[in-house]
Amino acid sequence: MLAAAGALAACAYPVDRAACAIDSDCGPSGFCVAGGCRSGTRTCPALQPTYSSIDRNLFQVSCGTSGNKAINCHSAEGAATASFLDLSGDAYPRLFNRTAVNPLGDLKDLILAGESMGATLSLSVAAELGSRVNRIVALNTYDYPQGVERANSLATILVKAMRIPGFGLIPSKLENALILSGVLRGGFFDPKKLPKDFVQELIRSGHRPGYARVETAYFRGLKSYCAARQVYSRVKAPVTLVYGDHDWSRPPEREAVARLVPGSRMLTLADTGHFASLEHPDEVARILIDATR
Repeated sequence: MLAAAGALAACAYPVDRAACAIDSDCGPSGFCVAGGCRSGTRTCPALQPTYSSIDRNLFQVSCGTSGNKAINCHSAEGAATASFLDLSGDAYPRLFNRTAVNPLGDLKDLILAGESMGATLSLSVAAELGSRVNRIVALNTYDYPQGVERANSLATILVKAMRIPGFGLIPSKLENALILSGVLRGGFFDPKKLPKDFVQELIRSGHRPGYARVETAYFRGLKSYCAARQVYSRVKAPVTLVYGDHDWSRPPEREAVARLVPGSRMLTLADTGHFASLEHPDEVARILIDATR
């Protein structure tokens, strides 16, 4: 459930150029969407295997059913019920250093924004997309040792336990609203600003079958996020780095990121922890709007 606090993903499949009006126009192995034929069926579309060259085990697609009876028509691994991002194993290397594909044409003039590991992924993707990215806003990058363990003593004990292969599944499955709230409060300057409905949504997501495997794998994959710093120097677009003055990262670590990203500017939000978008949404929204001008 802690791992669900931040993520960034996209999925697409290719569009054939053949014009169509109804499914039968596309033959037995396709269906019609917006005048274009797509492979597969409506309940189980064929994903493009090379979309971002991402391993097929990453995306789970539910085929015609939902809940515990859902199956994944593209992978025999991972959570059976997911139509969302499957982070089983170390997902970062399966996302990073891949070629992005857009079925509607070449991606251009992109503005990438993310918080926590979403910020780290935004910078990593920008390093690969080069001139196609127009601007990046990275809030509280997640690219330093310990990670969530820095939130508070409860987080240190819990996350260390979850990183133990096999055993880590036990504390993950025992996680409840009280424990999760205790950890997440360590990401706020003012713990009272932790939204209760946000905690409940994380709990709901965390009760999905197989999620304990996802969460423990996320914590064991921290080294790959730290390694992302190695590509920051390849980012060409203007970057705004935003850090809460009480973020889990330390000032020297923030300054090191700023030095790695060419021409970046760094903003510091006062009285703000790691979850800036939850603690000061208006301020974060203003920064994002300014980035589009």
